[in-house]
Amino acid sequence: MQQQIAEEANVSGPSMMFYSSVLDNQRQSGDVFSPRKSVVGMIPTRLDCFYKFALALVVLTECSSNDVGYVTARVLLKSWRRKAEEQRANFFNRLPKNVESSYTTPEVIKNRGYPVETRHVATDDGYILELHRIPPQSSTGPKSVVLLMHGVLESSGTWLVNPSSRSLAMLLASQSYDVWLGNFRGNRYARKHVSLNPKRAQFWKFSWDEIGDHDIPAIINYILKETGRSKLSYIGHSLGCGVFFIAMIKHPELNAKIDAMVGLAPLSSFANFTTALFRILAPFGKLFEDLIPLMGSNYLMGTSVPVIAQFAQNYAAGEIFQAYDYGWKGNLMQYGSTKPLKYDLGKVTAPVYVFSGGNDRIVTPLDVDWLLTQLGNLKASTRIGNYNHFDFLWGTDVKDRLYDQVIALLPPP
Repeated sequence: MQQQIAEEANVSGPSMMFYSSVLDNQRQSGDVFSPRKSVVGMIPTRLDCFYKFALALVVLTECSSNDVGYVTARVLLKSWRRKAEEQRANFFNRLPKNVESSYTTPEVIKNRGYPVETRHVATDDGYILELHRIPPQSSTGPKSVVLLMHGVLESSGTWLVNPSSRSLAMLLASQSYDVWLGNFRGNRYARKHVSLNPKRAQFWKFSWDEIGDHDIPAIINYILKETGRSKLSYIGHSLGCGVFFIAMIKHPELNAKIDAMVGLAPLSSFANFTTALFRILAPFGKLFEDLIPLMGSNYLMGTSVPVIAQFAQNYAAGEIFQAYDYGWKGNLMQYGSTKPLKYDLGKVTAPVYVFSGGNDRIVTPLDVDWLLTQLGNLKASTRIGNYNHFDFLWGTDVKDRLYDQVIALLPPP
C-alpha cells in the first residue's frame, strides 16, 4: 500500500520511508499515537494533524508546485483527513455517553456543584486570555492560591476530564483552595487580541518563548492583584512547566512570587523523545512555517505552528533547553547570534517539585534526569514507575498515587 501511494505521489528514497512511517503510525505503541491508549479522543485528532505535516513535508521537499506529485498529494490529503475523521468518529461512538463532553470549562465546574468565575487578562503584547476561577468555599479570610496550567494542544478543561473524585482542580476546590485554571494564547479560550485577527497569520506567530515571556507573567500578576496575595502555587503539566521555566528566567522577580512549583511530566530538554513520527519530523523543524499554505491553517488544535516546530527543534538540539530557532539570519536579528538562545535553568530559583513517569515516552526519564541537574532550586523529585505522559491528568489511580502528595506540598488553604 505504501509503495503504491508513494509511486502515485512521485516520491521515493528517504521520502518513501517517511510515507511508510506516517501510514503505519496507527500501529505505533507510543502514548501519543496509539488510539487504544487514548482517553478522550485526542489521539485521532492528533493523527489528523500529523497526516497534514507528513504530507506537506514530503511535497515541500520532493515536488514543485507543477509536479504531478504536488497534485496527487492534495488528493491524498483529502483521503487521509477523511480517514482520520472516520477514525475519530468511531472512537467517540465507542465511548460512554457523558453529558459534560460538550460543556465548556465553566459549565463543567457548575455541573459539579461549584461556583465559577470567568476572568480575562490582556498580555503586554495584546493577547486576551480567559481564566477560570473556582473561588474558595470557606469565607474565613484569604485562601492559598493555586494556578493550574495545561500542556500543548489542551486547555483549562484538561484538569476536569477525570471525575471530581480524581480531578486535581476539584480536589483542591473541595479543600477550599482558591483555584485558577489558566489558558495559553491560541486555544479555544484565548483566541482574541486587542488588534490582531485570529484568522490571519500574524496572530499565530508565537512559540513557547512568547507564552513564557508574556502569558505566564500576565496571568500570575493578575491573579495576585485580584486576590491580594503576595504568592501563589503553580502546578503545570508538560509544556505548562516549560513555559513556567521561561517566565522565571526572563522575569526573575517572579521567582519570589511562587510558594511552590509542582511540575507534572515537566518539559525542558526533548533529546530522548521516543515516539517515531516526531523523530522523523525533527530535521524539518525550520520548515514548518513554510508549510502553512499547504496545510490550510495557521493553528493546530489550539496552538501555533511555531509551538509545534519548537518541539522538533529541541529534539534535534540535544540536551539543552533552547528558544525558537529562526534560522541563522533570523537568530541574528532576534538574539544577536546565529544560534538560538539557550535557557539557563539555574536561574529558576522558585522552589520546584518534580513528578515524572517511568513509562513516559514524551518527557522521558532521561530528559527529566537532565532537568533535575539544571534547576536552581529543586526541592524533591518523585518518579512513578508505570506512569505515561497523560496518566498525570487522567489516570484512574491518580488521586492516591499522585494528587494526595501534590496537595501535601502546598501551603494550607
